[in-house]
Amino acid sequence: MEVSNYLKKFKLLVEYIFEGKVVLNEHTTEKLLKFLEDRSDNSPGKSLLENPSFSDVIFDSVANLKNATTSVKIFFFEVITILFKNELQFNKMQMRGLQGPTFKYCILNNLNTKIQNRGLHLACIKLATVQITHLSGLKLLLEHKVWEYILHPNTHKTSIPIAKAAFKLISKLVRELNEYQMETELMQVLDYVVKPLMTSEYLTVELIDHEMDKAFAEKIGSHMYALLTILREMENVPVNHVVSILRSYFLIERPLMFIVKATRYSCLLGCVNDICLRFYYSSHRHLLFSGRIDEFCNEFVVFYHNAILRCIKKREIQAITDFCIKCYIFWANFEKTYKDELPVPLTFERNGQKLKLSDQFVVYLVEPLLIYAFENKPGRTPEEKHDFLDKFLTKIGKTLTEHIFTACYTYRILIDSNDLTEVAIATIRELFRLKGYLTATQAGLYFQSLFHVLDIYILSDGAGGLIVTESPIKCPNDVRLLSLVLDAIRMLLKEHKIFWYENVEIASLQEGLMNLLKQNILNTKQIVQVLDLIDLCMKKFLSPNMTLLVESRQESTLTVIGAVMKMYMLHEDWEVRDSALNLLLSCTDISFIKYIPLQKVISEHNLMVCAATIALADPEYYAQSTALRCLAAATKIESIWKKVLEDNPHIYLQLVFLLRNNPEGMVRKEAAQVLTKVYINQKVAPNFQTTLYEVMMAAALDDLHWEVQLAALQFWKHEISKQLTYRGMLDGKFPSVTFSREKRKIITLHDKEILRQLTSIMHDLSSIGCLTVLYECMNEVYNIEIMEQAYCMATELIEILDKYKFGIIKDNALTYPMEAKLEENDEEMAMDLTLARNTDTRDKVIDSIVNTNHSELIMNLHDNYYQTNEMEEDYKPNIPRKEMVHPNKFLESFKGTDFRSIIKDKKKWNSEVYSSLDILLDEILDV
Repeated sequence: MEVSNYLKKFKLLVEYIFEGKVVLNEHTTEKLLKFLEDRSDNSPGKSLLENPSFSDVIFDSVANLKNATTSVKIFFFEVITILFKNELQFNKMQMRGLQGPTFKYCILNNLNTKIQNRGLHLACIKLATVQITHLSGLKLLLEHKVWEYILHPNTHKTSIPIAKAAFKLISKLVRELNEYQMETELMQVLDYVVKPLMTSEYLTVELIDHEMDKAFAEKIGSHMYALLTILREMENVPVNHVVSILRSYFLIERPLMFIVKATRYSCLLGCVNDICLRFYYSSHRHLLFSGRIDEFCNEFVVFYHNAILRCIKKREIQAITDFCIKCYIFWANFEKTYKDELPVPLTFERNGQKLKLSDQFVVYLVEPLLIYAFENKPGRTPEEKHDFLDKFLTKIGKTLTEHIFTACYTYRILIDSNDLTEVAIATIRELFRLKGYLTATQAGLYFQSLFHVLDIYILSDGAGGLIVTESPIKCPNDVRLLSLVLDAIRMLLKEHKIFWYENVEIASLQEGLMNLLKQNILNTKQIVQVLDLIDLCMKKFLSPNMTLLVESRQESTLTVIGAVMKMYMLHEDWEVRDSALNLLLSCTDISFIKYIPLQKVISEHNLMVCAATIALADPEYYAQSTALRCLAAATKIESIWKKVLEDNPHIYLQLVFLLRNNPEGMVRKEAAQVLTKVYINQKVAPNFQTTLYEVMMAAALDDLHWEVQLAALQFWKHEISKQLTYRGMLDGKFPSVTFSREKRKIITLHDKEILRQLTSIMHDLSSIGCLTVLYECMNEVYNIEIMEQAYCMATELIEILDKYKFGIIKDNALTYPMEAKLEENDEEMAMDLTLARNTDTRDKVIDSIVNTNHSELIMNLHDNYYQTNEMEEDYKPNIPRKEMVHPNKFLESFKGTDFRSIIKDKKKWNSEVYSSLDILLDEILDV
């Protein structure tokens, strides 16, 4: 589409909008703006913005906005914002003198401290923000003091997008003023931001109650968040005039300390701590980049320690947790940003000991969990609890500075005086903020603490026996805490590298989870959590040592896992059944090679038989699909699959029935994959093999769910590979000799014999419907993923044919070509060159090989399949017979059609249907 046509339609759209013929809705507006913001090559948005005439269409209509609806104003303000971001359009507006009038009409006339419409207010803030990138726009903002309309005491209580946009404007404005070294203007803006803090009642009040505290905090809240956003924006700027002005001119540290001293409002205290953190870093960052890392870290740890002590004195556990996490995340991001400039992780020396900076923030997050665990674990005397906690803290203390370690005991007194359960719940909830930031050692430390909390819920007698007659859950908070602990442990194990040989608790986790299940104290959600955790443990922490090659000890959790899975596979809630089946799937995969004794566990408890029942008849298709995945994994293990066949002699036909008739695409897909795995890993009867060809052809061509079609195509991919292997191909090429099943002897694969084998392969693929599937699936009526997969499979096959110069088959009948006389055409081969021309001796040797029991055994391995007395039933699916595509037709079609271009064009067409500006404009204009 030419740019002129885009302009024409856009102009028509503008006319229709003001005439009321088109009503913009949020969806179409968002899509239009997305097109205009797209700066990628050849995008319509980039083409439009590179045309100077586009701004004329917009600005010629600005005068009509006075009486327009709010949605129209928002749309035009968003478009004008995009225009201001484009240098070409901005220069044109400057030449026409449009920036000033646009600023006045669009921003000043619509911004108000009392927000009338949130969408319009947000659009105005965005338009004002984009002005900052141009010096002329910056001067307009300063001239009209726009920040006073945007930042007011209620800003932080408005919608989150408006608050974020407002704080972003203030911070970017300050950064640009700092960049241009406009100190007077910078002080003017900063004065407006910090003035409420400097004059706050917190600085003069002597007595304060909760209501007063809340009221005072609301007055300065917006300005506090604005100051915090400014410091975040400026924290990595090398020349930072902002921090110097705040410290030297406004003496900002004084009011901040007064606020900390007076308030007990947790949110405000957390904000002040965050401001102080970034202010301190910005003030001292020069030490880091001048080689004085030890000096900086030692001073920062003192600052951190003082902040913690202030919170302890105010008895604010929540503020301590929040501040520790913010410090940890701040330095994790810092180390990631400057990993090429500074040695990371940051370490420093204190009293001759080398310490990590990040380790200083961990202890106060772990301590509440340890105290809760040791105080609530039954059977421990007060002395034992005290000694155990002291040992744990002493162990951690080796990584801490002395004043951080000493403060742990002060913090312990504060924790003991609070509700330990509430403290533990709040601490664990905050722990999720550290997802992806923790090192392996720190994640292991958190895991140990969580494990001790989990251990409270496992009741045992003095001899180590499990008590199932009592429940450790006494109140709703106990349920909440247990769920949080399970979620937190799962997060740590899944997202971080925790090694079983570094944390002894890992070895006990699986046993503890099993005991939790035995106690019968868990609700449905917690059962699912525990089963998922056991599944995760099986995948990650089954230690690869020699004990795995023999039977498990009688007391091992791996010997009882079968009974656990069996019980929960029969659970009434499908979520529990699904989790138990996922665990069975993991155990089956592990038992194949890594831990073979698990095969006995699966067989003894008939777990795969139970999974087969679920796969064939479960009313919930999620559980049914997972059970089918279990069956697919079981086909690799002969002993397990044999029991499935003994219990379900008609399971192959039942799987075919699922593939043909189940209403859920997910189930049909998994059924197709099970049948494919059966075909690969098991020997099937010839009659059923014929049935399988028919249903897989129907699934690939007729199923309405594209994932089922893809699964069926995978079957045909394996079939092509099987045919090639059957005819002697190894690793994509034919060897010089092979054993011929047809001739029952070793043959030489010369060029003519290879062509004969390829002819047989093509005839076989045609007769079973494989070529028909590939031919049909490359048709344009199919899903693009189906076309691509079929094309890739056909390309691989054609490449092999071309490699051996395979041409058109002259005999149209689906029969093998006439065999050449072996005496004349077969090359002689012998291990001893003296026998090379002795055909009688060669024939005797080959006959002796063929007539031996070993040879018969080899043939039997290929021809026999497992069968019970009840597996005689045949299944004739009601599938319309399709005409099989002849190899010649397939080859002519593939080589005569540019399928690559067809697929490329279809991708482009699909992309344009959903992402074409031209189509979108036609849709809006109702053309």
